[in-house]
Amino acid sequence: MSRLIALLLASFSVGLMSCDPPQAGVSSEDDRNPYFRQAGAFLENDLHHAAIKEYKKALDKAGDKVARAHVEIGLIYADKLGDSISAIYHFQQFLDVRPEAPEVDRVKNYIEKAKIDLVLGLPRPPSADEEVILLREENKRLRAELKKRGWQSKFETQALVANVSSDTTQVAANTLDEATTGQNIASGETELGSSASQVYIIKAGDSLWKIAGEFYPEDIPAGVEKIKDANTTATSNVRNLKVGQELLIP
Repeated sequence: MSRLIALLLASFSVGLMSCDPPQAGVSSEDDRNPYFRQAGAFLENDLHHAAIKEYKKALDKAGDKVARAHVEIGLIYADKLGDSISAIYHFQQFLDVRPEAPEVDRVKNYIEKAKIDLVLGLPRPPSADEEVILLREENKRLRAELKKRGWQSKFETQALVANVSSDTTQVAANTLDEATTGQNIASGETELGSSASQVYIIKAGDSLWKIAGEFYPEDIPAGVEKIKDANTTATSNVRNLKVGQELLIP
């Protein structure tokens, strides 16, 4: 009988040993956590997005127990990827979960720095001189287009101008008036500013967020939506704007 009991106990012990043990360290906020450890390895090789994924896995696994992962993600976004908005979001997530943590003041400083970086990254409105230069460049482009098409008469050129957007139309009309009546570029600038919408030509490095910041600095997200609504085809893929393409700015 005692032999039978010993055999049953041995079988039970083997069964316990064959079960997968719980993953150790998933509630830790240092290298004992396998996700934190893997994220650190990725960061050493400048694999920033991969590191973020590991920290998010840690959050999925242990939730608020590893809220420190939000700080680490925020620092990657702020210092490595230049994404101040995402950085602020993750810093704030940490503060919401641990409002009494010892590092609260440090994380608040991270948020303030990210806000400053965000403001500094917004496009600066062009000065009056820069606007004049831009108008002159647009005038040159229109003149070259008119010459290329061989349309010499004033009436024919006005017919061409009627096919472009309202702002470009205004600039072209001012150019024609300057050539025929001696009006200067300032009149074109004045009329351009009063038009209901504008045309923006996409340059290298542009994004909808950057363009909206130039034309709608007080409410950039709303500006992005306005531009998308006015240019559904051109903005169908917001991550792949084509350089040289024209956007209607409502």
